[in-house]
Amino acid sequence: SLEGGGRFKLDKNRFRRVLYNLVQNAFDAMTNRERNPVLKLTLNCKSERLVVTVADNGHGIEERIRSKIFDNFFTFG
Repeated sequence: SLEGGGRFKLDKNRFRRVLYNLVQNAFDAMTNRERNPVLKLTLNCKSERLVVTVADNGHGIEERIRSKIFDNFFTFG
């Protein structure tokens, strides 16, 4: 869903890559769920910015790697 309307300038290839990675990570986190995996992707316009939220009911991010997840080129697993 896109709430609030608005237009944004962005690099569509980079944006596509970011969305793909976020969604793929969510699917990977839900792989071991026995039933009812849930993925919610929300796009909101706030103060002339696009806010993308990805939520899933996967196992979560391990405490020991949380401080590294926004490092460039960080990968785990």
